Order: sequence, then C-alpha cells, then structure tokens
Amino acid sequence: MGAGKTTIGRELAQLTNRPFVDTDEEIEKRFGPIPELFERSEAEFRRVEAQVVAEVLAGPTAVVALGGGAVLSEATRALLAFRAFVAYVVVDADVAWKRVRGSGRPLARDYEDFVDLWSERHHLYDEIANANGDDAEDVLLSALRISVHTSPERQRSPFGSPPPFSAAAVVADERVLELHEFFIPEGSTIHRIPSGEAAKALSVVQHLWSELEIGRDGWIVGLCGGAATDLAGFVAAA
Repeated sequence: MGAGKTTIGRELAQLTNRPFVDTDEEIEKRFGPIPELFERSEAEFRRVEAQVVAEVLAGPTAVVALGGGAVLSEATRALLAFRAFVAYVVVDADVAWKRVRGSGRPLARDYEDFVDLWSERHHLYDEIANANGDDAEDVLLSALRISVHTSPERQRSPFGSPPPFSAAAVVADERVLELHEFFIPEGSTIHRIPSGEAAKALSVVQHLWSELEIGRDGWIVGLCGGAATDLAGFVAAA
C-alpha cells in the first residue's frame, strides 16, 4: 500500500487501451468498506479478496492493481504465475507510510507495525514479480521486454550484454546506421537496407539472399525498426 499502484495502473491502462481494475475497489463495491470487513475478520477479508482476484484474472485482459496483501494467498500467487505479467512497484517503506498514514487503512495505523509488514511482504513481491517499475512507462517497457540502457558499458552491443550468439548477420536500416554508431559481436556482418517501407520489396529480399553467407544454425538480426525486423524475419523464414 502507498506504492502508487492505482495511479500507475490507470495510466498504464490508458497507454495500452485496456480496462483497469482495482481489486480493493471491486471488494468495496460488492462487500462494503474494507475497514469494516477487517474489523469483522481479517481471515474472512482475505478469503473474499482471493475470490475477487480470481474472478478478475479469469475475466478479460486488463491492467489490475492488487491490494498489498493479496499475494499472501498461495492460490493467488499460483494464478498470477499462470495468467499475469506481474510488476512490483517498489517504494521505500517511509515514503509509503507518509502516503497512507491517517488514511484509515486497517494496516496503516502504527508506523512500526507498518514497517514490519513491509519487510515481511517484500520477499513475496520480489518472488512473484516478472519485473520492477517506478512508473507506467517503466512497467510497459518491462512487459514488452524492452530494455533501455544509457551506460557506455551496455552501449557496446545493441543486443544487450552478452548477446545470445557469437556472431550474426545484422539487417539494418541504412538511415539509422548513418545517425548512430553500433557495436556488434565480432564476426558479425551488417547488411544495409532502404529506410521504412521501401525495405519491403522483393528486390531487397533477393539482394539479401544473394549476399548472406549463413547456415541454418546461423542468426539473422533485424535492427532499427519494424520494416527491418519484418524483412529480417521473412528472409530468415525462407
């Protein structure tokens, strides 16, 4: 709680044009205020929470903000592993406390208890998370498996460090190659193609087929945009 899951979730839903569901809000719509449910029985609240989360995960694809304690349920953790991409929105315990103190939340009434709770749950969040994120864009990039690096060490290869191959035939947009310097694995070759949709021409495909010297176990990498990756995939498939 206090990490900003609901705010980030709403932004992410807008970015991806998907519905947004906050499971705490769903619980309150159907079963009444969460503080009152907690007062009656935390165990009963957790049962209701697990039921609502299961129903949400079984429904249409959506961006879902979970309550901080939802992952205490083993069944919920199993469902998340099977049906969801899980992003852990990391927040310092003191920052979270400043956001939630005085909010009336049942588990945010005492500072020391709150910090203890954060420490107890942290390992669970780490365990089930597919990625961490500080904002909606971070989470989206992580879900798309896009990694952006600015350090010189990571700039030495556009494929990450280390690449999944020792050498490759790199099919790249000629305009982007003029604008940026790329470092590729030793033994790799770069094959320039026209920019944009002009790359998707049979003449370009035939040129690559005649130019490439690569076996069936070799790697072809599309670099610098959708047209390049489309073309590289087509050439590789043939």
